[in-house]
Amino acid sequence: MNSHRQDRPFRLALCESQPVTAIGFARMLAETGDMECAWTEHELKRGILRARLEPVHLLVLDAAYGLLNIEQAVEQLSRSVPNTAVVVWGAVQSRAEEQILQGGARGCIEKTASADAMMRCLRQVLAGGRWPDSANLLQWRASRAYSRLTPREKEIWARLVEKASSRQIARELGISAGTVKIHCRSIYAKLGVSGRHELSRSCSA
Repeated sequence: MNSHRQDRPFRLALCESQPVTAIGFARMLAETGDMECAWTEHELKRGILRARLEPVHLLVLDAAYGLLNIEQAVEQLSRSVPNTAVVVWGAVQSRAEEQILQGGARGCIEKTASADAMMRCLRQVLAGGRWPDSANLLQWRASRAYSRLTPREKEIWARLVEKASSRQIARELGISAGTVKIHCRSIYAKLGVSGRHELSRSCSA
């Protein structure tokens, strides 16, 4: 996709397991003026076939079809319709998201994202970019996964962001330093970061 001015609306399509969601997606695009929903399919296989027969600028795939099916679909689409950008829409673990993006998808975004975020994602991909781009990947992961932390992990996360040591955190929360380290490992795993340094980057990028 390129960023030059379109004389006609960008054609988008959606493979979505829930018909009601597909209707809402089409209405959202209709309000933009420069994007339109060319077609929707409820079955992934039918969507892949239709993408070959009726190419679009961008195809959105529902993550609910399953990681393996999505990865295979992205690979097939990359070969058969290389000019169609693919965005995966739905809850995807951070490591699975990396696999999908490395496999050829141009973007991943949660269904719980705001309409504004969804529009930014679609426009960035249509302009030839990726979502999230490399500059905001760590920050995006962290904000997306934050809700998965337990209340105690959120307390510790806040102190890690402030660069408090494990001993300081233990003293403030009345727990042992060993317990803090256990919580830290869980936090890093849920946020998809390797440690304190990457966590700091995820919150300041």
